[in-house]
Amino acid sequence: MSYKIDVSNIILDHLRTLVNSDTNKPDFRDWLFFLFIPLILSGYLVYIGYCINDNLSNSLIAGLSIYVGLSINFLMLIFELSTKEFFKTNQRKTIIKQIIANISATTIYSLLLIIFAIIAPIVISNIISSKILHFFLYFFLFEFIFTLLMVLKRIYQVLQGTVEI
Repeated sequence: MSYKIDVSNIILDHLRTLVNSDTNKPDFRDWLFFLFIPLILSGYLVYIGYCINDNLSNSLIAGLSIYVGLSINFLMLIFELSTKEFFKTNQRKTIIKQIIANISATTIYSLLLIIFAIIAPIVISNIISSKILHFFLYFFLFEFIFTLLMVLKRIYQVLQGTVEI
């Protein structure tokens, strides 16, 4: 992959934020919400045969496309805010860097979801490919939701002045 489009560092930085703030190590809740629950829910949805139809796919693409644009603007806003004196403490700087990694990861998840939603109608004829595609679509959708909730909580805490994450 070209180094210009290699996003592996963003994903690694995002994964490094999934730790307990006291121990700096992942705990059971991190594994539960960012791996096991998305895997279980994705597997269940594929197992029961729930597929994304055209209307849902179009809505997903539209919503996530809007989110991608907003998240890029939001990253610029956070960068601008990070230059303010309030955000210059070491703890707040660390949290801001983590929030930037998390928002960037949700943007990547959004782009993957858009790609999967576009490809889904094409591979419906091949049942195995369709199930694998839908598994990844659901997995990244749940990852997106949980990461977005984490970002919202962190931004709220930073802006409220309580940076214990």
